[in-house]
Amino acid sequence: MADAGYNVGAPAAVWQAVIESYSDSSKKDVLSDILNPSTHPKDSDRRNNYSKKLTEYSNGKVTVDANSGEVKINGKTFMTPAAAGNMSGMQRSYFVAGNLAAIYHAGQNTQNAYAEGGTVKIAGKGIITPVAGDISAGELVTILNNIK
Repeated sequence: MADAGYNVGAPAAVWQAVIESYSDSSKKDVLSDILNPSTHPKDSDRRNNYSKKLTEYSNGKVTVDANSGEVKINGKTFMTPAAAGNMSGMQRSYFVAGNLAAIYHAGQNTQNAYAEGGTVKIAGKGIITPVAGDISAGELVTILNNIK
């Protein structure tokens, strides 16, 4: 997936969307009875599995808190993304973490972060384009350069 250029945070983000879509217990019970027999992992276990793989891909440097959506690098808080459009903050967290994981996997984390056109980047790769409710691009660059 990563070799094809896809965001390695996408699988966890998709399972987060599933969790959020079926948070109504009556919907979940019906779906569980039909599509998710007891021998299948819970949706949260699937998300957590992909989140663990994301962390492994980053050489153990990037994590997402499954309860808050806080993205951490080397155990230090980078940010907690806000919701944007039809995507929750939690879903955005996994995409941001996926972008960061690619940087760490490629060993490009030694390069300085910078803001270009409102997007935080490292080595030409976009990490996040902040929206209302997020920390500004300039502040994120400062945080990222201090913790990476």
